[in-house]
Amino acid sequence: MKEEYNSNRKSIRRMEPKAQLVTRSRKGRTSVPRLLSNLTDVMLPPLLFESSFKINPHLFFAKIYLIVSLTVVAYYVTLFIASAIMLPLLTQTQQLKVSAVFLFISIIVATDPVAVVAILEQYGAPHRLRILIEGESLLNDGLALFTYRILQSALEVELGISNKFDVPQLIFVVVMSVVGSPLIGAIGARVVAWIIAKLQENKKRQAFILVSVYGMFMLCETCNASPALGLVVFGIMLSSYR
Repeated sequence: MKEEYNSNRKSIRRMEPKAQLVTRSRKGRTSVPRLLSNLTDVMLPPLLFESSFKINPHLFFAKIYLIVSLTVVAYYVTLFIASAIMLPLLTQTQQLKVSAVFLFISIIVATDPVAVVAILEQYGAPHRLRILIEGESLLNDGLALFTYRILQSALEVELGISNKFDVPQLIFVVVMSVVGSPLIGAIGARVVAWIIAKLQENKKRQAFILVSVYGMFMLCETCNASPALGLVVFGIMLSSYR
């Protein structure tokens, strides 16, 4: 019995490193979504700020009504066309809810502003056309996030997670996305421009701008506003103060 007990202890000790590897791998798997989310929070703000900072602010504000109209119409027309095509397919094959299909489509139809700006610069598109397309692609992210939040609430009701729509919360999201995000971005740009004017060295200015970009992104998230739209307005307004 004693020999059998000792042999079992040895086998257990041999299995301990393997068990540790398994638990580490499981921990690594569970931390992947959080890692990707953190990576997005690190990479997206400077890229989005750079794209909005390069836009000519005077032409952008001169065509702001056309850009906003183009953004709303193009996004929702694309959303409904893609949903009409994918809705029968996904509901029958994947057994998805209708709200889940719309939620998925609202994510994939949003354009990538960084990629759009890079393509326009590469092929030398006319400046007026670039203003329209760049402005639409930049505002598209804020509209997509706003639509995503509404469809997420609809999906929670359809799945039974919540009993009914939280109308005050939806109104708050609408107000913060449409009014709060541009207001936060404009006020933040004014404050940052005033502080930059007091700094003498370019390195200090660049470092402060980088910190303010991440600060603006986090502030919009904390206030339940649209970080993408707030950062776009922040970059355009800061560019107009140059």
